[in-house]
Amino acid sequence: MPPTPGTILVVDDVLANLSVLATILESQGYEVRQATSGRLALSAIASDPPDLILLDLMMPEMDGFTVCQQLQATPQYQEIPVICITALDEVTDKVRAFACGAVDYIVKPFQAEEVLARVQSHLTLRHLRQALQEANTQLRQWNQELEQRVAARTQALSRLLHTDTLTGLLSRHALCGQLESLLLGEQAFALCILDCDQFSLVNHSLGYGRGDELLCLLSQRLLAQLGEQDVLARLGEDDFALVLVGEYGHDALLDWVERLHQRVRVPFQLGEYELYLSATSGLVLRQPYHQRALELIREADTALQRAKREHRGGSYLFDLQLTQMAQKRLDLEGDLRRGLQQHQFQVYYQPIVDIRTGQIVGVEALTYWHHPQRGLVGPGEFIACAEDTGVIIPLGLQTLECACLQMQEWPSDWWLSVNLSPRQFAYPFLGRDIDLILQRTGFPAQRLHLELTEGALGENVPVVADTLRQLRGRQICLCVDDFGTGYSCLRYLQEFPIHNIKIDRSFVASIAEAGSGGEIAKIIAHLGYSLNLTVTAEGIETAYQQEFLRQLGCPYGQGFYFARPQPPSGIDRLVHAGGCLPTKPGHSAATWPV
Repeated sequence: MPPTPGTILVVDDVLANLSVLATILESQGYEVRQATSGRLALSAIASDPPDLILLDLMMPEMDGFTVCQQLQATPQYQEIPVICITALDEVTDKVRAFACGAVDYIVKPFQAEEVLARVQSHLTLRHLRQALQEANTQLRQWNQELEQRVAARTQALSRLLHTDTLTGLLSRHALCGQLESLLLGEQAFALCILDCDQFSLVNHSLGYGRGDELLCLLSQRLLAQLGEQDVLARLGEDDFALVLVGEYGHDALLDWVERLHQRVRVPFQLGEYELYLSATSGLVLRQPYHQRALELIREADTALQRAKREHRGGSYLFDLQLTQMAQKRLDLEGDLRRGLQQHQFQVYYQPIVDIRTGQIVGVEALTYWHHPQRGLVGPGEFIACAEDTGVIIPLGLQTLECACLQMQEWPSDWWLSVNLSPRQFAYPFLGRDIDLILQRTGFPAQRLHLELTEGALGENVPVVADTLRQLRGRQICLCVDDFGTGYSCLRYLQEFPIHNIKIDRSFVASIAEAGSGGEIAKIIAHLGYSLNLTVTAEGIETAYQQEFLRQLGCPYGQGFYFARPQPPSGIDRLVHAGGCLPTKPGHSAATWPV
């Protein structure tokens, strides 16, 4: 192994010893410096510290023990290895030398090989120690830098966790912290969750950049109505939470929220655009049973969903009955999914008749649910939930396929009416799936009538028009269900390929035997005639209504007066009886066999 380079200070009061040691060391390439006394040695060390010291212990004035002690007393010299070379061979001398700081001990007379070996070993150890110290220093620096970066990242994450990056408001996480703190005290407060109605239209029409600008303006407007102790947080894209600290009664809280809604309804000026917003809110007052922030948020959100269902642009204050309703809704959702998997749904059929003759011309397919605990459940009790959860898509396709198969058992001139909800109508694979069902069942497309609500027609006119054209291109007949109850423009009847309109049962119910009512039914019927559309009246329950509509020229009708919705076996009996329902006064569906 080549010698480790280094500078060696040799300290001895005997010049001959200095000369011999210098010769040995220099022969191996070491740089050698010499000192003849302890004081000169300390002076040389102070001016230029060596890598290693060979030190004689027995010297006049200042012996080697004292030199070692002074080196150990000076921190910057403590790491210089000192090898004692002396004639003293007593154990006590060796122990004393090591106690003073020496790292090794060579007894005179010495051998050159021993001196070189020990020098080499300790220089190597010194260099390794220095390398380790440097590595540790570098490691400490890296660790410090890493700690600084972690601290900076932690602060950034904390800001992200506690602050909404767009508006600068509190985040949902920070809101929970604020609510938890309030719940620890006795302070009364209320929580309001505010949702902007149809805010997505802004993003879709003007772009997300403009939408973000509008959210920032809205957040500033909301802040302007809050007190110093109140809290505002952003929960989601267009959802905000407001914590109102203080005593609020029922009416006072609703008045406060109405003022907030009025503030939101003031037009926003966004560049060249004047934008209008409305908001719906759910509220909850702190109650003694509240223990966690998430309870409050859940209850406020439950109230918000109730407000959305009842009246967008309004507000609703939570009560415990809403929790029971929400739990029932949750149970219903679970039962719906299980019911679909376990084939608990059955298609019932209500005849559609020629009002003039009583002859059945078609049937409307309606889905009923054989619930294991509740018995037979009508569609009015679960369709809205199926629509909200998306279960309506597979359920509707299942209903259509079952009905198409069943129609093969009945007269070939009957048509089949099937309802399409807005969610089904927006389903991107609607046409494809209908094609597959018609292919599998062999049911003719021209005998299929799809019924849509006015609301579904007016949601996205270009997309709706394209979908309707595709369906009509398949020779499927398109009907507007519950006509007159929605908000669609009458021009849609001309623009869209509509075949039939159905007079809503509420307008039929207004036809009274005293000769009053029925005006809207007349208007709808005449509108259909003028646009060359067929007209079907729903909800016919009396002979007078049937006769009124017959004289009006309404060709088709359905309702309990003729027959209730019934399973296939009931329709089979009607077919065997000739497929004609009595239309004379006094007839009631209750007397007809089902």
